[in-house]
Amino acid sequence: MGLAALAAGVVATGFIASSRAGKGNGATWRWIPQFPGPLNHLIRKNLREMLSTLDFFCGALIAVAALGWRSAGLLPPEAFFPLTIVAMLAISTCALTLFGLDGAAGMKRYRLLPARGWQILLAKDVAFLLIALVLAAPLSLPGAMAAACVALAVGHRTSVQTLRPQMRWRFQTGPSFGDAIAQIIPMIMAGAAVVYSSPLFLMPCAAAWAGSTWWFGREIDRTWR
Repeated sequence: MGLAALAAGVVATGFIASSRAGKGNGATWRWIPQFPGPLNHLIRKNLREMLSTLDFFCGALIAVAALGWRSAGLLPPEAFFPLTIVAMLAISTCALTLFGLDGAAGMKRYRLLPARGWQILLAKDVAFLLIALVLAAPLSLPGAMAAACVALAVGHRTSVQTLRPQMRWRFQTGPSFGDAIAQIIPMIMAGAAVVYSSPLFLMPCAAAWAGSTWWFGREIDRTWR
């Protein structure tokens, strides 16, 4: 009951914050650190976008609760992976709508940006993987990385081919229920393979993500420029 009340509070806070989103001074998440390389500002911008979704806060709620239970010795090891998958599913829709929060102006900037399509996707993916890494820290990191890589590998197609506008401080909405199922099932299978069979299964998950980034990066270069 306490966890349910906390979840309701997070959702309510998100809706209250959304009604005041245009009244701030633009300093939200300004503390985000710098990253090496030419994609620094794109990664930081993408992190700010993900941190401004209720999907992230739901995942954070699971991570904080898991950390508390684990610190108190109340979380059995058998629960690590199931909770990891729940946390990854909480943010998985963001991988289906990577460009949803950029808006029309942001999409125009991408067309003018002196960067390849795969670099634009990579900056999105790095932000997503960093969030997944933080949320899974109290749980199963290998399982989370496998699930996150698969979520991105599947989500690139809908993100590039179906541009669906999203709103900050709201839950993100995917293009269709079928796309969500096509993402969720491979995520669970990949995470389970890494956790229960062998960590080596992380390699094909990473390869699928890298191949998807390259392939749909080419599509960005071909259709957006």
